[in-house]
Amino acid sequence: MEQAYLLTESMGALIILALIYANIFEGHHHKSKRTAIFTRLLILTFISTVIDAITWYDFDWPNHPITIRVLITITYVFPIITLTSFTRYIYEYISERTRAKKVYFDIIGGFCIISAVFITYLCFSGGVFEFVNGKFQDGKLIGVYYVIYVLAILSSAVIVLAYHKHLGWHDTNASVLYILFPVVATILGNVGLGVNLAVPLIPLQMLLIFILLQTDVKNELLFRSNNDEMTGLYNRRAYEKDLLESEKFLKDPRFVYMSLDVNGLKDMNDTLGHAAGDELISGVSYCLKRVLGKYGTLYR
Repeated sequence: MEQAYLLTESMGALIILALIYANIFEGHHHKSKRTAIFTRLLILTFISTVIDAITWYDFDWPNHPITIRVLITITYVFPIITLTSFTRYIYEYISERTRAKKVYFDIIGGFCIISAVFITYLCFSGGVFEFVNGKFQDGKLIGVYYVIYVLAILSSAVIVLAYHKHLGWHDTNASVLYILFPVVATILGNVGLGVNLAVPLIPLQMLLIFILLQTDVKNELLFRSNNDEMTGLYNRRAYEKDLLESEKFLKDPRFVYMSLDVNGLKDMNDTLGHAAGDELISGVSYCLKRVLGKYGTLYR
């Protein structure tokens, strides 16, 4: 079992390393904060997988108690830390499409960081795991760890549910995989084999997520070519294309077409600067989306 576990994680580490290279290479063509955040997420999971594999080596760990305790602590703490990168990734995606409040994501990130610090303390105090006859086993407070971990995952799930309408199909499914995969793997491992499969199966999880996100690249490029980056409304290119297609509806009495102008925009740009003018345009666009978005299509 130990050799199979070690082999699985070693191969998994190579898979994640390949994904890191592929994501960085892709980032040269489509540079974005999301690409950088996903690369960071891959790096964290790579470190976690490698360290967990090291702990399975047949080494004289009883004579190096501090080293093995640090290594095992990292495997418990990193899954929660990676959730901060995950929530940040979701924020960067939906902030391009709606006025998402960053404070909600900061609260979740802060909770994950505080939880990571608390779990580190529990690990070093022997609450999460302890050594018996040269091997480690679950400690008395392992249940506390799982409760905190589940709360952190649920907080991320709430964000996905709250903003799922603004996530693409690929990103939504990638998010579901990221949230549910470790929970299901842990349950299956503890119920079936008696071994936690969350870490060994991380490479498979990240590979599936990577495939989903990469297949969404074309959709992302199409979205950017037809949408105004600042307001999230459709742009002039999309307007002219749709206008040609809408000629057949012009005779329909239910068809309504209107053009709106923002009063005082030039004065604001001249007196307060273009940043203030952009804020005014974004505010007007947000109001229009709230009021008219469900009835038709808005362009800038």
